[in-house]
Amino acid sequence: MSSCASGGDPIPLTLSDICLEGFYCPNNTANHPPELCPPTPECLIYKLQMEHNVCPSSQGIYEPSVCQTGHYCPPGGREQIRCPTGHYCPLGARSPVRCLALSHCPEGSGREVPFLGILCCVLIDLALVALTMWPSLRKRVSRRPWREKSNARDETGLEMQSAGLLGEGSPQGLEGNETDRDDDDGQYDERSGVGLRIEFRDVIVRNPQTGGAILDGVSGVAAQASLLGVLGPSGSGKTTLVHVLTGRVKATSASVLWDGIEQDLTQSRTTRGVVKFVAQEDVVHPNLTVWENVLHSARIHLGGSRTNREIARHTQRVIDSLQLTRVRNSIVGDGHGRGVSGGERKRVSIAMELAALSIILLLKRLTTKGITVICVIHQPRVEIFESLDAILVLQSGCSLYSGPAQGIQSHFEHLGYEFDPRHNPADVILDIAAGQAQPQIARTVKSATSGDLSKVAQCETLHHPDFPHLSTDRGPQRPSPGRMAPWHRQVVYCFQRDVKQQGRRPDLFWTEIAAGVVTGLLLGLAASELRGQLFQGMYHPPFLFLSSAMNYFSTPTVAMFSCFCIAFASAAPSVTIFGEEANLANRESKAGHSESAYFVAKVLSSLLRIALCALHHTSAYVVLGTPAVPFGVLLGLNYVFFYCIYGLGALVVSLTSREAAPLVCLMSTLIISALSGCQPRLASAKRWHLAWLWYMLPGTWYAEAYVSVHVTPLSYLYDIQAAAQYMGFTFDRPGLDMGVAILIGTAYRGLGCLLMTLRARTGWW
Repeated sequence: MSSCASGGDPIPLTLSDICLEGFYCPNNTANHPPELCPPTPECLIYKLQMEHNVCPSSQGIYEPSVCQTGHYCPPGGREQIRCPTGHYCPLGARSPVRCLALSHCPEGSGREVPFLGILCCVLIDLALVALTMWPSLRKRVSRRPWREKSNARDETGLEMQSAGLLGEGSPQGLEGNETDRDDDDGQYDERSGVGLRIEFRDVIVRNPQTGGAILDGVSGVAAQASLLGVLGPSGSGKTTLVHVLTGRVKATSASVLWDGIEQDLTQSRTTRGVVKFVAQEDVVHPNLTVWENVLHSARIHLGGSRTNREIARHTQRVIDSLQLTRVRNSIVGDGHGRGVSGGERKRVSIAMELAALSIILLLKRLTTKGITVICVIHQPRVEIFESLDAILVLQSGCSLYSGPAQGIQSHFEHLGYEFDPRHNPADVILDIAAGQAQPQIARTVKSATSGDLSKVAQCETLHHPDFPHLSTDRGPQRPSPGRMAPWHRQVVYCFQRDVKQQGRRPDLFWTEIAAGVVTGLLLGLAASELRGQLFQGMYHPPFLFLSSAMNYFSTPTVAMFSCFCIAFASAAPSVTIFGEEANLANRESKAGHSESAYFVAKVLSSLLRIALCALHHTSAYVVLGTPAVPFGVLLGLNYVFFYCIYGLGALVVSLTSREAAPLVCLMSTLIISALSGCQPRLASAKRWHLAWLWYMLPGTWYAEAYVSVHVTPLSYLYDIQAAAQYMGFTFDRPGLDMGVAILIGTAYRGLGCLLMTLRARTGWW
């Protein structure tokens, strides 16, 4: 009588009594070694399926069977024990696997349904919602009468105490005068001698591509503590002159004297950190308050030599001088969101350069403080024109007039031009410079050059607030390292600012979290039919012929789709994190801030955001996908790939415009995900000698680690080397895979930081 259920003749698998780990061999002895039986038609249907292809029972009395799902078979294979409560036993289990706390694992479970991640997400989300709502609740509480009695000094002290990050500095006051420390009236001391006298002669700037002259021998003088206005039609070279004097553009040749000391302005960064520049655009952090914007700038510039209280008092002084006290704690906003008015936003931009200015009136007032100002004026009103101490008129890159404002009208009248008393003299002068006015009597008069004036704005302002005296034996230099905040403190200050700023945009954060949850649920839904059994290979000899159909495809496929899901969830947010502040990064770089400190802080502030997104994505996936991989391991893998995509976003931002960056980043992540080693297989890429291209992308390293952590634990049951050869992956090195992926993500960030720094310093792109 046949020992096989099909009635066929059995085939001996071995001549000895062997039962491999993960198998159930209750009847095998030395006299009845393991054997293979022809399958019944019902069992054959099971064996030919891609998944769930193990016959529910042995096909013969002496045929071993793999330990069934929901059971475990201790070494020796004589028992098949039902999986206890709180554990799960996948196919071929040799011991039960303990479930995480709060997981659904009833008796006989073949997989784990973990809810711990979901619970953590809910608790974290509730805490974040509470933090989001707290400012509005605190504002309501602060409206009580007893709260309104607190003065600005108390708030300032509390603000700085809570920061507690600045060390002890010089006992001097901010203005470099011992008496300033005790001066709490919120005003700067009236003094002269702070500003510079700038004399520039024969400034020439040529277009490096065409060789044409942008500035052709421009000369002028900016006297100490005066307001110089630069006028001229569009394209006359006003902005270029300003950029040369501020060190943003290299001059082809120039003779420039600062207080009689010659400066080399053929080097574009000579004046960085010494002069201040306020651009026409209002480049401020829209999600921070007026106080937070100005305080951050003061911390960076003065954190190396001033105490918390001194910096706080100086910040309050600047705000008071700019008449921003009323909106001190208001969000600045931008064109897309509510905030302070446009004029107030301009004053915040100026205040961030630590200059007590107020467009033209404050520029004029600033000269009474001993500070030299140069401003480019495009269409001045009469009252603005009359506020100027001296004027420089440019025409096609040449000086048309340079001298005191009181003499400009008589100068052009002497040349034969008429000034209608009903018209603004500035309009007539601009018409003359543009060639739209003709003289009545032609005369030859030497261009007037006279007077004193100094420094720069468009309405750009170049000033010297922190150095009351300049040495006569050397030219102006960058602030000493002791005055600027040290690099590590700049990192801390920028990190604090970034965290606070991200907290002011909860809509973006919650959208990103929702994207991670949705993509995780979709991925889990797609993998749910596999019931956690993503891999099935060939059994080890001598049980090789007991194997069912191999399933080498599911694990790399799920890995590839996991790449796609993470890419969709994080591509656009990564661009938002690094892209919205490109102009701010450029401004701060030109103001002397450390670019590396800014970028390191931006990366550090995004790590927590990445962790929350990875946690939500992974928690949503494991509930439906129920993979037979520890939750912490899967979370770590996903976190690393999120980190890589965010790094790619930083690189994309440095190469493309803000508008194109989201699409470019998404396209790049799709390529990275598609070339992760699934289809086409990495083994095929190796045959094409293109494996180097696959390994340059983080998706391949992520997929290799993802497949490895799913397959390697089953090495006792299956021949995983055969699977590795077919797929092209190398198993048993997930640590190396993740390490290389982290290096790639870090390299993306480093390259992005380098390119953004080059863009800020050279103006390319």
